[in-house]
Amino acid sequence: MSIELTTGEAPAILSPNGDRLCYASPDVPFHFSVGVVALSSLRPDEASVATLYSPPEYDNPFGITDFDQLIRETPENGESLEAAVQRGVLEEIGATQSRIVAPLPGSAGVFQGRFQPYHKTTMYFLAHVPPEAVYEGLRDDQEAEINLQLVWRSLPEAIARQKSQRRRVLARGRSDLVEIDQLEAAWGLLNQPGKLANR
Repeated sequence: MSIELTTGEAPAILSPNGDRLCYASPDVPFHFSVGVVALSSLRPDEASVATLYSPPEYDNPFGITDFDQLIRETPENGESLEAAVQRGVLEEIGATQSRIVAPLPGSAGVFQGRFQPYHKTTMYFLAHVPPEAVYEGLRDDQEAEINLQLVWRSLPEAIARQKSQRRRVLARGRSDLVEIDQLEAAWGLLNQPGKLANR
């Protein structure tokens, strides 16, 4: 692995053989992604968060339905974390604008693949996504998330739903879908006057 530095650009992390470095494989069962708590506003009384909802009628390949998840994206080789966040909000919810406001707690979970479990590490960010910049027609229909419904929820509602679905997703080997800490951290930042004033 090498890190190439170019003036004015984020370091590009490259694998020796050009493979998709951050993606899990049967030989290397470890996966890295970025996650986004995408908020419509930074005011706690106005903020709603973009969630991707798997409805009961959707034949989810993991055998779980009626659950929420946040935006997650796997960085491509040479892609900065910021660029991966911007691409993720565009592909998954159709947002043409996003601004990273703060880092959030990361997570290390497991998802059960077809033949083996994969370990997934996700670094989360709080981002402001103006509602007027969201065009669902721009969602990438090649992404698996295209089958999930974009639902904007208040942060308290999103936290409550995550807590209610926790046992079901864990029973299906998807601890990576437990995103309570990230939502609670975002809610905490919004409710502390001045914390995000200069962001």
